[in-house]
Formats: sequence, C-alpha cells, structure tokens
Amino acid sequence: MRALRGFLLSLSSILVLIWALYACETTHAQDLALVGAKIYPSPAGVAVEGGTVLVHDGRIAAVGPSATIKIPKEATVLNCQGMVVTAGLPTSVTQNRITSRDGR
Repeated sequence: MRALRGFLLSLSSILVLIWALYACETTHAQDLALVGAKIYPSPAGVAVEGGTVLVHDGRIAAVGPSATIKIPKEATVLNCQGMVVTAGLPTSVTQNRITSRDGR
C-alpha cells in the first residue's frame, strides 16, 4: 500500500509539472508560479504547507511559503491547492518496486 501511495504521489507530481510546462509553452510566459501546494523541498525536510514555487526562464527561482514569494505580474499562476510538489527524482536509495500479481 505504501508503494502504491508513493507511486501515485510521484505520478501526480510529474503530471503537475507537465501541465505547468505546457501552460508556459502555450502562453509564452517566462515566469510560472505554482501557488498553494504542499511542497517538500527535500526528501528529509519538513513540508511547506500552502507554498509557492516560482520558475523563471525554466529554472526554479524561489520556493517557500506563499506570503514570502513575490510573483511577477506577467507570470502564469497555477492554483495547486490540494496538490503536492516534491524535489527532484527518487534516488537509488528509494525502494519502490512495481510487481505483478505473481511476484515478478
């Protein structure tokens, strides 16, 4: 059950990033703000509730509580309330495996 939950969390994070990149491409915005998400800035760190990730020219410019991040007027803003944003990709230490019903 934990493996499935971890997989679904990773999948939802990937889908949010794909959606965000698509939104930037279609609007030609240079800035993107993911607002209101639960953000895990590092695997061992404490989650930031109601946080914002600001992306400028395809690079993360700021991460933190929404009240502390200044969003440019021309930025594309995506409401990410109820979503989770995680840092990076799983490392080699992660033990998530997907197996078939017969254990292979």
